[in-house]
Amino acid sequence: MTLFTSEGLSEEQILVAPLVKHIDDCFNEARLAKEPIEERMLRNMYMYLCMYDPRKLAEIREIGGSEIFLPLVNIKSRALKAWLTDIFFGNPDPPFDIEPTPDPEIPQEMVESLELWYQGELEEIKKQAQQLYYLSQGQIDPKSLEFAFRRSIEQKKTELYERVREYSKEAAEKFKRHIDDQFVEGGFYKALDECLLDLALFPCAIIKSAVPRFVRRFNQNRQIEQRLIPTYNRVSPFDIYPSPSVPDFSDYIIEILHLTPHDLAALRDLPGYNTEEINLVLGLYAGTGHRIDTTYYDERKRLEGKNSSEYTLIDIIEFWGTVKGNLLLESDINIPDFAIDEDDYYDVAVWVCDGHILRVSINPDPFGNKPYHKASFIEVPDSFWGFSLADVLYELQMGVNAVSRAIINNAALSSGPMVERNVDRVADAEDKVVIPWKVFDSTSMGLTNDPAYRFYQPSVTAPALIQVIAYYMKLADELSGIPSYAHGDVTGSGPAARTSTGLSMLMSNAQRGIKEVVKNIDAGLIEPVVRQTYYFNVINYFGSSSHLPDLNIRARGSAVLMEKMAQTQRMLELLNITNNPIDLQLVGLEGRRYLLDNVFRNFGVQLPNTTDIKEMIASLQQQLQQQMQQQQQEALQARPDMRTMPQQMLSPVTEEAQRQRKENL
Repeated sequence: MTLFTSEGLSEEQILVAPLVKHIDDCFNEARLAKEPIEERMLRNMYMYLCMYDPRKLAEIREIGGSEIFLPLVNIKSRALKAWLTDIFFGNPDPPFDIEPTPDPEIPQEMVESLELWYQGELEEIKKQAQQLYYLSQGQIDPKSLEFAFRRSIEQKKTELYERVREYSKEAAEKFKRHIDDQFVEGGFYKALDECLLDLALFPCAIIKSAVPRFVRRFNQNRQIEQRLIPTYNRVSPFDIYPSPSVPDFSDYIIEILHLTPHDLAALRDLPGYNTEEINLVLGLYAGTGHRIDTTYYDERKRLEGKNSSEYTLIDIIEFWGTVKGNLLLESDINIPDFAIDEDDYYDVAVWVCDGHILRVSINPDPFGNKPYHKASFIEVPDSFWGFSLADVLYELQMGVNAVSRAIINNAALSSGPMVERNVDRVADAEDKVVIPWKVFDSTSMGLTNDPAYRFYQPSVTAPALIQVIAYYMKLADELSGIPSYAHGDVTGSGPAARTSTGLSMLMSNAQRGIKEVVKNIDAGLIEPVVRQTYYFNVINYFGSSSHLPDLNIRARGSAVLMEKMAQTQRMLELLNITNNPIDLQLVGLEGRRYLLDNVFRNFGVQLPNTTDIKEMIASLQQQLQQQMQQQQQEALQARPDMRTMPQQMLSPVTEEAQRQRKENL
């Protein structure tokens, strides 16, 4: 398969073929290496859609019977996505953090300013010390004054370091808010949410990050303007073709873009794009579309619910990789404000559509990183592709389906008797239907005493097969790390899942399995995306990085968010334990307020006004004191004084007590 043909191309267009030929070779290499992976992805899509693939369906229909498909992968996939959504989007704080390093570097301009100030003050103190020495007639030693001044200098340095730390903290918080705002505008959170389901179905979930695009926005004057912002989108694993030689993006990566003619036309006259070639492509394919056929293209489109025969989009190859300079020069590539040496290698991004080079640009990332990031449900060492949840459950899904079909077939077979009819005793014209109270005629022409009809009742095996399915479902809980009680089913999880405390303990244990998946998302998707966005801001907004603080970027999914959930659970348990009059006196209203404040913060609930809370606490304390005093007064009034009780009231009580004592003796 090739990305272009020389037929119909002019001599000028054939000149660019060396670069296109190189990309074509890379694409074919990656496509062939990816075919087994695409088979897995299609298989997983069939399982998620609760469908049999055509080959399996033909085998089932050949022998007849039920075509039931038990939605094991579908249930577990949706449960995984819901669980991860709760972790990454169940808190108003962004799923990342930017903080200064423990020992932040002092900006160079501050160091130079301090040195100049130090030298000036030192010269000034020397002059003052000499004047004091002459005025005191030699009784004051200038060296002692200089020593005292040096101590003050050290104190100034300490104060400067504290100022640098505070400056770094403020800058880190500012960067964090700015990147979070860019994530909202650029669609990062939408892309991350879409990738959560990819983790369940495909060997990799892929995000393309910090791609600069012009978008139309309202300005402060309510006028529409175009702004350059970093954008983020989920890349379908079907459209990505990595180099088979490396387990990451360090070699080359190819993506198939699907653009509408309008989207492609909007790229004309933008920096880095070839307007003439774009017009040629639009003239060829604006009405008919251009499709890059891959091995499983039609089957994929059918599973996605799309009509592959009516295709109006224009497919474009986007190549990110290293090419030699002579290849660019031979292809007559000219990059503005950039000199190309034929012996050097360059990290480039190239767009190709049917032999037409639409774009060639140098990778804008200062470290040569490509704008793609990946994560897997289970990472495989030294491999680009990992394992998805559907891959883990494939064998169990097939086993559950086979047993389910056997149950349905057995239930249908054993729903009534099988009938044997003696053709010697029953006429051929007799209806072959068994109904209640049916009367039929038989003869003895065969001179036999065998009955005209025999009935056989097939045995029922469904209960035993249902136990097998229950075993498979329990095994699926163990292999996937997503127990059934995590998505609402507590019937098969024992007595512990039927109480709130027991269910809480089971959920805490289940979180250990999901932590590994969250860690993969943190390390593979969130941290590199935040870091690349940070570099985008440094290049496009902040110029030189010499004035930037020393910052550390880390994801918060597996660390902070999990700890916050556990902390909230402990605080809720503590609130429940101390919810009694005795402990309330020990902890006090202030103590319960402290616990509730932390619970509110962890749940993302806005706290009430502090002044109002203090007034409420004072009012509650006053009401409690008044209630206690009133209860004491009522108790004293209700209890009579024994010393003033009349004798006629005491005597019956005393006589009754004496009578009972005698009876006991």
